[in-house]
Amino acid sequence: MQLTNHFGITFNGKHSYNDLGLRVVDKIIGNPSKIKRKERVPFSNKVYDFSDIYGGQEYEERILTYVFSIKNYDKINLAIKKIEVLNWLMQPNEKKKLIDDYIPGYYFLAEVEENIDFEELRFRGIFTVNFTAYPFKI
Repeated sequence: MQLTNHFGITFNGKHSYNDLGLRVVDKIIGNPSKIKRKERVPFSNKVYDFSDIYGGQEYEERILTYVFSIKNYDKINLAIKKIEVLNWLMQPNEKKKLIDDYIPGYYFLAEVEENIDFEELRFRGIFTVNFTAYPFKI
């Protein structure tokens, strides 16, 4: 775990707070759903589950949602901060290691696939980011 005054995430070589001044104000770490391979026997109530026929249960990718607020919002150039954040998060074209300071000893393989939502409020700016991640923490 990185020593820091504020918890955040490390992704694509940068820490959200230490390098970009983004505070994590909310997060939702979704759980992966099982992929079920079922077949129903015609004219019967019997359903067969073939989900682990090749040796193990498959899982969908999970969604990680982080909401960041901008530190010193009133003292920065907002247009430049948006470009910095977009370059940081959208640049990787594959899943990269995402380390959440609140989950020491584990990391996710994740990528931002959707557009980043930015909401400008009177006294702060809010970025909402959805990462698509491998189903399991590593």
